[in-house]
Amino acid sequence: MIIPPIKIQGKKTKIVPKIMEIANNLLDEHPEIDTWVEPFLGSGVVAFNCPNHRKNVIVNDINPHIIKFYKGIADGVITPERVKKEFEIHNQKLLTGGADYYNEIKNRFNDSFETMDFLFLTRTGFNGVMRFNGSGKWNVPFCKLNNRLSNAVINDLVSSVRELSHLFSTKTFTFYNKSFEEVIEYTPENSIFYCDPPYYGLQVQYFKGWGKEDEVRLNEMLKNKVFIYSTWLNDGNKDNPMIDEYWSDFEIEGKSHKYNVAEKSSQRNQVTEGLIYPKTVNKYSLF
Repeated sequence: MIIPPIKIQGKKTKIVPKIMEIANNLLDEHPEIDTWVEPFLGSGVVAFNCPNHRKNVIVNDINPHIIKFYKGIADGVITPERVKKEFEIHNQKLLTGGADYYNEIKNRFNDSFETMDFLFLTRTGFNGVMRFNGSGKWNVPFCKLNNRLSNAVINDLVSSVRELSHLFSTKTFTFYNKSFEEVIEYTPENSIFYCDPPYYGLQVQYFKGWGKEDEVRLNEMLKNKVFIYSTWLNDGNKDNPMIDEYWSDFEIEGKSHKYNVAEKSSQRNQVTEGLIYPKTVNKYSLF
């Protein structure tokens, strides 16, 4: 499995095998599909591990920094050698400077939006949170670990960028920074969609919010398409009201895990995450 270099809270690494199992079953039923589409790329872990026989991949995110970063790898601007060199320097300065050095890079990023600074912030910010203020400035505090960029972490980053460089050379990736509506509306007819938008009703911040009107639009646009949709079913206190109202006609599978930005593990609730798709299997079965 390719593990993305970007660290983001809520990424789907642990359930990629299940997503791919559902995807392959859907693709068996729809052999005409030749394009994988993700209107909400996030970390990219799902797109980067999508079925190998689908050569065309369209990825989009409303966060321009994510798209700029991955396009930088595809274009050869961000290389394994560059990551190794720059992050070894970051490591030394972070060891001695800690929060002061983190804030220096944060301020520099908020002035120039330099892509490699973005990668640094995703790896050293608090709890893997990716959060921007109303002006589009990064406003996540330091993770409080001066040794966050160990040699092992740097080696993993270098390997990840190398794997992605190879992947982007073997598949046709198209990168967009548009609204999800535009991407879904104008993608090829023979496409499968994986959608992982911000979770409606949960206090999980991202580049922009996600309201009921967004959920309704997405539901309407996916109704007659082949798709897999990630959302939450229960947050430990309540059920997601969108499920019965908008998604009950589809198949739903759920898995419980901790999903919260609280600092202490004991403060993180068990959230039942769901995968919704147009295929008859076992509704609400645990995976």
